[in-house]
Order: sequence, then C-alpha cells, then structure tokens
Amino acid sequence: MTFFYFFNYTIRRIKMTVGENIKRIRKQKRLTQKQLGELCNPSISAATIRKYELNILNPKLETLQKISTALDVSITDLNDDLDMLLSRSLKYYNAITSNEKSFSNYFNQLNEEGKLKAIEMVKLLLKIPEYRK
Repeated sequence: MTFFYFFNYTIRRIKMTVGENIKRIRKQKRLTQKQLGELCNPSISAATIRKYELNILNPKLETLQKISTALDVSITDLNDDLDMLLSRSLKYYNAITSNEKSFSNYFNQLNEEGKLKAIEMVKLLLKIPEYRK
C-alpha cells in the first residue's frame, strides 16, 4: 500500500462528517449551495456541493481548503478529525522504507501498459525463492 493510497483511503474515511459540517456551516452563514459554490475559487457547481453535503462525493483536500476559505472557517472546522487523520497518514508515510518510496516513484512514472508489465515482472520475481521474504 503506497502512502498516496493510504492518504486517499484516509480522506475517504472523513466523508462521514465533512458533508454534514459543510451543510451546517453553510446554513449558519445563510448561503445557498449555489452561493457557496460561487464563493469558491475556482467555482464549484451547486450540484457538486449538494453531493458533498449528502456524502455522495468526497471532496479532495484542495477542495476542502477552497470550501473552508469560502466559508471563512478553518479546514478543521469542516472535519475535526482531519488533523489526526493527516498525522496518522504522515506517520505511515515516514514508516515506508526508502526502497518502497523509490519503487512507488518509479511505478507512478509508468503509463498503464508499463504498470501492468511491471506487475507481471514483480510476479515473476516472486517465483524465485531468493527474492521472497
């Protein structure tokens, strides 16, 4: 599992409360979904804001930042657990060895065909006992 996979998994976990918080704070500020979307830079459609509030879509971290700026609140006001989750993600990332980071870097530079080929090659290496744990 790469850091980025883990980080995205972590961000997906926060969707349970972030949508509710966006809606609660938006209503406190007496804004419509359309108005909130227009305050974001670049703007976000009212339909997308609605999907965030209903937890149908997960806002990316950059989007959370835009929404928090538009609502004039800190990003942690949108999700109290964000700092804790990001801290855990960073701890996980720091635990990854330099070889794993290098492998992930090289792998991410490949196109889809190259990634499939790399997976095949790793599977072949796993068949050789001296390369297995």
